[in-house]
Amino acid sequence: EILAGAGITSDNIEKILEKTGVEQIHGTFKKYMNDTTTSRDEVSFAYTDKGDYEEVDPEELMKVLVSSRNYEMT
Repeated sequence: EILAGAGITSDNIEKILEKTGVEQIHGTFKKYMNDTTTSRDEVSFAYTDKGDYEEVDPEELMKVLVSSRNYEMT
């Protein structure tokens, strides 16, 4: 079975399900958070300018779950 992953969001989940016919998805559904211990003065140890670390975004995850559960395969 093929599993869709990478870049899946609440904005594109229904289109992905419709176009591919996959029955399983994988994603991090993340948001970026800031950590005050990773920077000082003008030096930052963050690996992206989006934030210092990633964590699951519960709101995004819930949107994806609702959208995928409401999607009916034809």
